[in-house]
Amino acid sequence: FPSHDSCVLMTNLHRQILVEIEDHWNHQMCYLVDKDRLDDADALYLEFVVDGQEPDQWMFLEDLDAVI
Repeated sequence: FPSHDSCVLMTNLHRQILVEIEDHWNHQMCYLVDKDRLDDADALYLEFVVDGQEPDQWMFLEDLDAVI
């Protein structure tokens, strides 16, 4: 297992992944609102937030295919 320090460090790849996730999420939210699918937009929002707040911590797992 990786050490705690390697789990805490956010690499450039992790940052890039988060930017892509946020961009996709924002695009989907705008699409749903534009199509007046407010219930779907609300559901998507609730899937992303934790206790009413956007997450500020993330956990990335390494590829586990080799473990299986």
